Amino acid sequence: MAVRGWRRPYPAARPRIPIYLAAVGPAMLRLTAQIADGWLSHELCPPSTLRDQVRPVLGSRKIDIVASACCSVDADAGAARRRAANVVGFYASVRSYADMFAAAGFAEVTAMAGAALRAGRPADSLGDLIPDEMVDAYAVAGTPAECVARLKQYDGLADGIKLSPPSYGLDADEVRAAQHGLLELVGSHS
Repeated sequence: MAVRGWRRPYPAARPRIPIYLAAVGPAMLRLTAQIADGWLSHELCPPSTLRDQVRPVLGSRKIDIVASACCSVDADAGAARRRAANVVGFYASVRSYADMFAAAGFAEVTAMAGAALRAGRPADSLGDLIPDEMVDAYAVAGTPAECVARLKQYDGLADGIKLSPPSYGLDADEVRAAQHGLLELVGSHS
């Protein structure tokens, strides 16, 4: 139904608004391939997931692929990984992600994270259970040079990357340090 007497005070910016779906799992990826203009990944989306699982489902249809990654940058690579570990640990405790982690060889870690959660540990404090190999598999974490190298692995697989600093289980000062490191990284490589 049209509203009588109302006129748009300015021309439309574009003839249609593109639709992006945030999709996890094969059914949602198939739906994305059918109806969407773009796809937004889960926060833990390594390049191998794009190459081996996402691209084959989306096929040849031109769809913007926006990968998301937890990105923790610090001059101390170990500190960067420990910040990101709580993010990975949070998802490791969620049963719906168990198959994803098991396929990458981390079933035992997810079992420990799930047991810790059921025993009363907060989901955002499970980083100590997450080995560096698992952090490296699912997050971009390390020194600025290491993070730049990891981000280059998305070239040709994603049209854009949405980076977020780690925040799970961190105090305000650590979150600010993580945000600052990420801003410095993208500011120096834009």
